[in-house]
Amino acid sequence: MKLDSLYDWSDHINPFYLEADFNGDSAPDVAMAIVDLRTKQKGILILHGAHAGHAVLGAGIDFGNGGSDFDWMDVWRVEPVGEGDDLFKGQHGKVPGVALHVEKAESASG
Repeated sequence: MKLDSLYDWSDHINPFYLEADFNGDSAPDVAMAIVDLRTKQKGILILHGAHAGHAVLGAGIDFGNGGSDFDWMDVWRVEPVGEGDDLFKGQHGKVPGVALHVEKAESASG
């Protein structure tokens, strides 16, 4: 099934997309604010630039403390991470140079 039949871009946050190398493969990826067309739940679609892969966070799919609806998210940005940061390993085993930071303003973040 095609992604555009499941999701639409969402304008609940500005900018509605961010570009960075999120998976550490040295190719730019795009994170886009989306809404599930069926449930109307909001989330993030990450499109990996070097290959046809993607990931959906929220938008009807439970994702850790973020839950299945990212309607609460009103701030997001790309932040640099270093080799000592205890995050995830990239696709090629190295720590990516950036992370996607999401939060609710005036609240705890994740």
